Amino acid sequence: MCLAYKNDPTSSYQKLSTDFNSKTQAVRISKSSYITAQQNRDLNFQSSMLSTHGKLKDYVN
Repeated sequence: MCLAYKNDPTSSYQKLSTDFNSKTQAVRISKSSYITAQQNRDLNFQSSMLSTHGKLKDYVN
């Protein structure tokens, strides 16, 4: 299989024109942003538990 690079003039990200299974840069950024938002939400929840109860509650029986 011959791999040919296709340059996108609007981006510095090079795409493989023959690799149809690769994710685009926008999908990678979107996924990264989603994961970061989840981590921030979890940290905010933990800090609110600390400030409310003085320690993290164990919700697992």
